[in-house]
Amino acid sequence: MLKVFIGFDSTNYGQEMAYEVCKRSIRKYNKNVEIFKIVRKDLIDSKLFWREDNSGVTEFTYTRFLVPYLNNYKGWALFCDSDFLWNCDVEDIFKKYADNKYAVCCVKHNYKNCHGKTKMDGRPQEYYPRKNWSSLMLFNCCHPSIKNLTPENVSTQTPQWLHRMYWAKDEEIGEIDKSYNYLVGYYDDNNINSLHYTDGGPWHPGYENVEHGEKWLTYISEEEKKKIDNEIKEYYKKNSKITLFTVCDLNYFNQFETFAKSYIVNETNKDKVKYTHFFIYKTNEDKVLIKEKIKNDFSKFINFKLIKYNNNINFRYFCCHYRFEAFNYLKNKNNLNEILIYSDIDAYINKSLLNKFDIFKESAYFFIRNNKYEEKIINKTNFNLEEKDIQKIGKTYFLSGVIVIKNDKIGKNIINYLLTTYNNNHKEWFSDQKALDKIFFSKRFEIGILSRYYFDLTLDKENLLLLCKGLEFPEDRVEWQNLIKQINIKFDNQIKNNDQIKVNDEININDKN
Repeated sequence: MLKVFIGFDSTNYGQEMAYEVCKRSIRKYNKNVEIFKIVRKDLIDSKLFWREDNSGVTEFTYTRFLVPYLNNYKGWALFCDSDFLWNCDVEDIFKKYADNKYAVCCVKHNYKNCHGKTKMDGRPQEYYPRKNWSSLMLFNCCHPSIKNLTPENVSTQTPQWLHRMYWAKDEEIGEIDKSYNYLVGYYDDNNINSLHYTDGGPWHPGYENVEHGEKWLTYISEEEKKKIDNEIKEYYKKNSKITLFTVCDLNYFNQFETFAKSYIVNETNKDKVKYTHFFIYKTNEDKVLIKEKIKNDFSKFINFKLIKYNNNINFRYFCCHYRFEAFNYLKNKNNLNEILIYSDIDAYINKSLLNKFDIFKESAYFFIRNNKYEEKIINKTNFNLEEKDIQKIGKTYFLSGVIVIKNDKIGKNIINYLLTTYNNNHKEWFSDQKALDKIFFSKRFEIGILSRYYFDLTLDKENLLLLCKGLEFPEDRVEWQNLIKQINIKFDNQIKNNDQIKVNDEININDKN
C-alpha cells in the first residue's frame, strides 16, 4: 500500500483544516493510500525526537526526516507539507520516479524571487540553496544513504545538513517535475499536479484571496467555510492593530479637539487602535502653546509628534502634504497585522475602527476614495478609466482625505513610491492627489476603493468615519455642530469619570525637529 506522511503543526494557524484538506485531496484520486500525520509531540513522547533548538518554522521542520525510520527503512514513502492540495493520483509519483538508484527524489526548485515576501506566520521568506526541496520528498527508505536519517541525526544535525540533503550524494537525489510541487505565487504554469501554498493558504488570515484559493475551498463544506471565516475574523479582532494619524497646525486646533474627543469617547479598542497626531509648528512659541493645550486632556490618550515647519515650502502645502512624510515615519514600525490610516483633521470617529474587517481581509494593500463614490471595496488594479481620461477631465480621480495602507513590505514600497512621486512635484497644489492618481494608474499594486463607510461626507451615523470639510462649510451647518456639542458633553462626562477610560501607555511628545 502507498504511504504518504503529512507534516502537521499544532501551533500554526488553521493547520488542522489544512491537513484535512490535503488528506481529502489525496484520497479523492486514490482511496487506497495510507496516510500518516507527523506530530512532533508524539515523536517526543516516543523518544524518537529530542531536538532542543526551536529554530524551525514549523513543528515538522525537522521531524519530516524521520519518515524513513517511521517506515522501518523499507520500501518507498512520500512526504509533503500540510499546505499541499493534490490534483492528481499520488501513485503517479511512485510510478514515475521510484528508481532504486536514488535515495530521495524531490522538485529541485531554483526560484530566487522570494525576497520581500512573508510566510503565513509572518516570518520573512528567505532564499537559500535547495530551498523548498524538502517540502515534497519521495524517500527510498531502504537506500544505504537514507539510513543516515536516524533519530540521533535528525535531532542533532544542523538544519543545513538536513534540508540541503547533505546526508545523500548529489547523484542520489532524483528530480521530480515541478508540477508536483507548484509554488503558488511563484509559478504561472498551466501544468499543476499539486498546489503548494507556501506563503499561506485560504485558511490563514491575510491569504483569504490567495491565487488558486478557490480550488482549496471546494474541499470544505459550507459549515467549515463559515467556521474558517469566523475564526479569521476573531483572529483579526484579537491580533490586528491600527495606527490612526492626522496632521494639523494651531490654526486647526478646534478641528483637532473634535477629532481627538471622538476617538477618546468612541474608540473602544484603544489598546489596538493607537492615535498619533502630527502637530506642525512655525516657532518655539507655537510649540510651547501646543504642548500646553494638549498636556492635560489629550496626552493620556494620544501620541504626539511635533514637526518643525520647513520654511523652504509654502506653509499650506507643507501642512497639507505632510501626510506622506508621516506615513514614512510610521512605516518603520514592523507589525504584520498593522494598518496605517490617515484622516483629514476635519473628521469625526463615529464608532470603533475595529468594528469592520473588510480592509484587513482584502488582498489589496492600499485603499483610497475616488470621486465617483463607489459603494463597495473593490480589489482591482485598474478600472475601465484610463489616466488620459482623467487628464481630459482636468481634475484628480482620487481624494486624499482618508488613506489606508497595510504596514508590510508591499505597503512600505507603496509609501516610498508615493513619497518619491509627491516630492517630484511638492510645490504644486493637489500634488498629493496627483500622486495617488499616479500610483493607481501605474498598475503596480493592488488598490482598494474605500466605501462610504470609511469616508462619509453625508454625516450618516451608520458609518465609521465622518468628514466635514471644516472651514469650507458654513458655520451654521447644523448636523456637524450638533455632533460637536454631543461629543463635548460625552468627553467632559468621561473625563470626570476617567477610570472608565483606558489610558494610552505609549505617550510620546517628541520635541525633536
